[in-house]
Amino acid sequence: MMIAQGEAIPALDTQIQFPEGLSIRRYITPMMEHVMGRIYRVGFEDMAPHMFIVRFQICFTALSVFAVFLAAKFTWRFSVVGLLCAFIYAILPAAVMRTAGGNYIREDFALPFIFLSFAGWMFCMRCDRAERIYRQAVDLESGHQEALLGLGSVLLQLMRSEEALQVATVATHRFPDNAEAFENLARAYAILEDFPRAVSEAEKSLVINPENARLQAVLAKLRSKAREVE
Repeated sequence: MMIAQGEAIPALDTQIQFPEGLSIRRYITPMMEHVMGRIYRVGFEDMAPHMFIVRFQICFTALSVFAVFLAAKFTWRFSVVGLLCAFIYAILPAAVMRTAGGNYIREDFALPFIFLSFAGWMFCMRCDRAERIYRQAVDLESGHQEALLGLGSVLLQLMRSEEALQVATVATHRFPDNAEAFENLARAYAILEDFPRAVSEAEKSLVINPENARLQAVLAKLRSKAREVE
């Protein structure tokens, strides 16, 4: 409540431990209090504090369920498996009682960050393995279409835009009738904020595959950004 009321948490609290005081940051780590207090002050000051805490618990617990979904999906590569794991986690008595039981502690607050970190680690491991496989395939057969396109997609996911640009450029030269090659090139230019070229390559992709509704929506945004740059 101190942060919610605009007060600072003392570095040394003598009220908790008298007379020598307790080092708050060293022994308690009030990260949860800072987050909840600041969010409460931003837009929920009219709400009763106990009601805010209940709703915060619900929303933050939902992040754990979503993080479990991502971790399972990146581990087994199937969204259905991710949904199943998230559902099982959401209905487990141990998980439900941690929040519905009213005992929302720092460990519960940390769970979404732990699960999301694991999901991010699995995603990077998956991409790293995919990159190695695609590069090996390209080394064995430089004209391997699936490997070259896959390598470009992986590099884009890893935000390695310069490398992705080089790979996508080679792919468009070797496979001028492949819509995915031009889409990858457009995405690489978009990450590099070269929006006019991104628009040009996206348009080439849509000429080959005009039914790509997702790219059509992306193209509209790219055109808007390209006009802002001009």
